[in-house]
Amino acid sequence: MLRGLNRQEEAISTWHDVVQRIGDCKTPRALECVAAALFGSGVALAELGRTEEALELLNEVVQRFGDSSSAHLLVTVAIALCNKGAALQVLNRPEEALAAWDEVVQRLGAGNAPSVLNYVAIALLDSGSLLAQSDRPEEALEAWDQVVQRFGESDSADLLNAVSNVLLNKGTLLHELNRPEEALFAWQQVVQKFADSETTEVRERVAVALFNSGSVLAESNRPDEALAFWEEVDRRFGASDIASLLDVVSTALVCRGTLLRGLNQPEEALVTWDAVVQRFGESDEPEVLEHTAAALLASGDLLADLNRPEEALAMWDEVQRRFSTSDEPSLRNANELALLGKAALELARGRAGMAIELVDKALERSESSEFTDNLCRGHLIRAQANLQEGSDVACARDIEVVLEGLPTLGAIPRAAIIALSALAFELGLAHMRELIQASQSTDLLRPLTTAIELELGLEPRVAKEVEDVAEDIRQEWKSKIRTEKTGIP
Repeated sequence: MLRGLNRQEEAISTWHDVVQRIGDCKTPRALECVAAALFGSGVALAELGRTEEALELLNEVVQRFGDSSSAHLLVTVAIALCNKGAALQVLNRPEEALAAWDEVVQRLGAGNAPSVLNYVAIALLDSGSLLAQSDRPEEALEAWDQVVQRFGESDSADLLNAVSNVLLNKGTLLHELNRPEEALFAWQQVVQKFADSETTEVRERVAVALFNSGSVLAESNRPDEALAFWEEVDRRFGASDIASLLDVVSTALVCRGTLLRGLNQPEEALVTWDAVVQRFGESDEPEVLEHTAAALLASGDLLADLNRPEEALAMWDEVQRRFSTSDEPSLRNANELALLGKAALELARGRAGMAIELVDKALERSESSEFTDNLCRGHLIRAQANLQEGSDVACARDIEVVLEGLPTLGAIPRAAIIALSALAFELGLAHMRELIQASQSTDLLRPLTTAIELELGLEPRVAKEVEDVAEDIRQEWKSKIRTEKTGIP
C-alpha cells in the first residue's frame, strides 16, 4: 500500500519490521510474509535508485528460499531473480544480468507449476532481448527458441503470452538479420498459434505479425502478397473497439495506399486513404489520428502529382482544420507538412508570395530546437520562392540555413539535393559554390560542388563515383536549358 502511494521509505521501514519480528519463524505463512517483505524492500530500493542495496535483498530472497518446496515461495524466488537481472541490466552489467536469468532457468525450469514456469519464460525472453541488444543474435534466437520448445504447447495463458511475444520478437530480429523467409515463418507461427486468442495483448501481436509480414513482402517486391496481408489485418481487426488494434489497422491501410500508389494505381490509393479518414478520423487516440493525418497528407501529395491542385489543397486544408490546435507533436508535425505541401504547390503555380507566407507560418509553428526535415524543406521552398520574387539575398539566406543544418540530419533527403541543384542553376553556379564552401556541408555535397566546378571549367579531383553523380546533375541542368529554350522536356 505505502509503496503504491509512492512512499517507499515508509514501506521499506514497515517491511524491515516484518523481517525483524518474524524472520526466524518457520511456519509457511510467516515464511511467505518474510519473502514478500524482502522482495518488496528490494523493489522499493531499486525505485529509489539504491540498486546495490536492492540487489542485496533480492539475493537474500534467493539464499533463504531458493531450495523451498513451496510453490508460493518459489514464485517469489523467481520474481526476485528476474528483478535482479533487470537491475543488473540497468547498471550495465549484462553478463551478471544474463547469469541471474539463467539461474531462474536452472533452479526452476524443471518444475511444473505454471506460476513458476511463467518466470522461467520471462527470464528466457529477457535474456534473448539483452543478447539481441548486445549484438549476439544467434544466442538470442537460441534463448527464444527455448521458450517455444518448452511452452509452445502449454495451456497456460501466461506461458502462451510469452510464446507469442518471443515469436514476434524472433521475426523482427530475423528481419534485421536479412533473413526474410525465416522472419515470415516466425510471424506465421504467431498467426497460426494465436489467431483465436481472446487476450488483447496476444491479439495485438497477431495483428503486428500480419502487418510486419506485409511490410517484409513489400520490401521483397511481392506487392500482391503484401496487400493481402494488410487486408487481412483489416478483415480480422477492423471492427474492433480496442485502440491498440485500430492503430495497427489504420497503419496497414495507410501502407496499403502507399503501395498502391507505387504500383501506379492512384485512384485505388486515394480510396484506401479516404477509408482511413472516414473510419478513424473521429478517434480519440493520438496514434490513430496520426494515421488519419498521414492519409490526408499522402492524398494531397498524390493529387498534386496528378495535377489536381484544388483537391490537393482541400486535403491539406482538412489537415489544418482537424489538427492545427492539437498539442500532440505528431499532429503538429502533420500541420507543418500540410502548410509546406500547400507552399510547394503555390510555388509551382507561380504564386511565390503566397508560398512564402505559408512557409513562414510553418516555420513559426515549428517547436523543434533542432534542424529537421520539415525545416530543411521549408527553407528550400522559401529560397526558391524568394528567387522567383527577385530577391537573391533572401534566397541565399535560406540556403545558408539549410547548408548549416544538413550535417545534423544524418542522411541528406534526396529532395534537398534536387532542390539545391535547381537553386544552383537558377541562383548562379559560382554563388552556390561560394555558399557551400563557406558551410559545414562541403563534404556532404561533394557531387554537387563537383558538377558546379566542371561547369565552371575547373578540374576537381574526386573519386569516379562522385564524378558520375556530378555528371548526372549536369545532364539535368542541360535538360533544363533545352526545356527553357524549346518548351519541350
